[in-house]
Formats: sequence, C-alpha cells, structure tokens
Amino acid sequence: MIDKGTGADGAYTATGATFTTGGTVTVDSTLHGDGTECFDGDTATYWESNGGGAGHFIKYDLGSGITKTARQLRIFNSGATGGPSNNGIAGFKFQGSPDNVSWYDLIVDTCPAAAQWYDFYCPSNVTAYRYYRVYSTGSYHVDAIIIKELEFIGDVLPSGTYNFTSLTVNSGVDLIAIKPVTIKCQGTVTVNGGLHCGGVLNINSDVLTIGASGIVSGNLTVWNYTLNNSGIITGDPLVATGTPEVIVHSAGAISAAYDVTLTFKTPSDIVKITTTGRVGVNSDSAYLYLYCGGATVLAYSISGHTNYEWSNSVDSTGWSNATYARIQQGGGNRISGSWVAGIWQDPNGSGYPYGLTNFLMGIPRINKAIGGLPLHYLHR
Repeated sequence: MIDKGTGADGAYTATGATFTTGGTVTVDSTLHGDGTECFDGDTATYWESNGGGAGHFIKYDLGSGITKTARQLRIFNSGATGGPSNNGIAGFKFQGSPDNVSWYDLIVDTCPAAAQWYDFYCPSNVTAYRYYRVYSTGSYHVDAIIIKELEFIGDVLPSGTYNFTSLTVNSGVDLIAIKPVTIKCQGTVTVNGGLHCGGVLNINSDVLTIGASGIVSGNLTVWNYTLNNSGIITGDPLVATGTPEVIVHSAGAISAAYDVTLTFKTPSDIVKITTTGRVGVNSDSAYLYLYCGGATVLAYSISGHTNYEWSNSVDSTGWSNATYARIQQGGGNRISGSWVAGIWQDPNGSGYPYGLTNFLMGIPRINKAIGGLPLHYLHR
C-alpha cells in the first residue's frame, strides 16, 4: 500500500514565475537607464553602469512587509566585447538582505559572456529577504557593465514532507527540493521541467508522469502505481558529483511496457551482476539484458517458474562498453513478485567490484535489502 498522504497541501504548480513585480529598483550609478529595464521582460532594453569592474550593483526592494525566498537567479547578459550593448557582467554576487544594511551571499559565480539567458541556483537558501541585489565583482569591459534582464525565482520545496493532491512542474521550470524531501501525492505528479534535489527525495503517488523535456534528480526512492516516463530519472543531485553513474529511462508506461531500463551516462565496463527476485502464482519469463559495444547481451534469465524465488551473482563474461541494462518481462503476464538487479562496475581497473547501483521492478519483499543505495527505482 502506497502512502499517498492526506492531500492537505492541495495542488502545487511550479510555474517559474519571477517575484520581481511591484517593487522598487535602485542602482549604484548609470550611463543608461535606471535599472527598471532589467525587470521589464524586454531583452532589447538594458541598464548600464557608470564604470566597469567591481562594486556596481542593481538592487530590488520588494516593499514594506514583503519577503520572498529566492532559489534561482536568471541573468540575460549583454556580451563580452564590442560597442555599448556588449559590456556584460562577469563575476558577481547575488545577495539578500533583511534591512538593506547587512547583505548575505546567496550565489558567488561568473556569468558567461554571450547575450543569452543564464540560470544560477541557491537551493540551500531558506531565508526570505525583502531586499535582493546583483553585485559585480568583475566585468568584460573596463568602462561599463550592461545587464539586459534579471529574474528572481522562488519555486522551492524546503526540507519536509508534503501532502499534495497534485504536483505539476511546467516545461522550462526547475523546482528545487531542499533535502530531505518526501512528496506524497493523491493524484498525479507531472514533471515537464526539472524536479531536483541535492539529497534524499522520496516520491509517493498514484501516477508519476515525466514528459520528454522532464528530469527528476536526487537520491531517489519512487513509489507509484503508474509510471509514464519519456524523460530522465537520475541519481545525480542538481550539481553533479560524478556518482552514481546512471540515468534511468523507461519508454512509455511501465504498466504497459513491463520493463525498466538503466542507461549509463558514460559507457561502462560491468564486472558483476547480482540478481534477487521472485515470481508469484502467474508463471512468466523475465530477462536481464546488457547493451555492450552496440550489441545486446542476455546476462540472466528466468523462465517458466511459478512461486519461485532466486538470488544469484553472475561475473563478467566480456560486458565492456555497456551503455544500458534492462529488466524485461516476457510472456503475457506481469511479474507478480519483484526483481532487484545490482550492476557492479570497476571504473578504476582495481579488480574489485565498485559502484553498485540497484534498480527494481515489482513489489519488494520486506526481507530483501534494498536500502542504502545511491539510486532506487521502485514501481508497483
């Protein structure tokens, strides 16, 4: 039984809307504009500071009694070289303040030079501020800094447990979850943008639908009755650490396709596969395939068993340059039990299995160890 929560938090839609509307803009200096140009939604307008380098800023005051928690900064820069429209900001600090006196760094970074949108994140910020500013620490031109557009966005789920009736992340939007987060949803979790967590992210729902442009990332445990996935599910947090080295894909609804595919971010040499599973009253076949060097290899199979449980370890038989592994059900019946497959890598060539990642189809047995792994996919 999946704990889908109470629905007490209602429906949530992450739209990516900026909260920089209705406030007051000030700048430290100007050769062109008063700073409001950066919040007018028009990339053809701009603010230009009087001088380049460090110490210039554009500040936004939300107003008396209004505070917001920023988790994302978007900058439309103006470029690196050329005429007066190509003197973009380089190094910067994105800062928040409760009183316009004490300023706290939320992001310290460098904006690339090209005239386009750039996204920066501060998912660990849990403080709502009245004042925000972008403060320069460097520029691409000595005479001035030009910024065309700014957006401050606060779509975020602070650490905790949420009880939604539905959760929707719109296309082109990133919803940041501050670890650890548990999402319980009585309806559908729909991700057409990004749902990212730098740590533990649990999703319990009736339906999880990930669109073609959708990505869900974090140290994931997913429980649901129906998965419709044409996007990406990955064990990586928002800022990649290099491990675990997997992305999980599934073409269409697993309830229809009856398979789970594990796609490696980079081709990997597999040194061992461990499998633990069971089939119930409906006799059926199940297979574990690897796609190695452009060819599909059957690594393990179970066929024609009823009420059968197995646990095996299979060493490498030349599984090099593997790009994905897939559990696939054969025959006309769904697996009524479960299957956990462990994929072992040896990226350092040490001769010792390393980098275990498990993925699962079915309903796990309570006495089977599936916890403590970098990425789980659980589908009922």
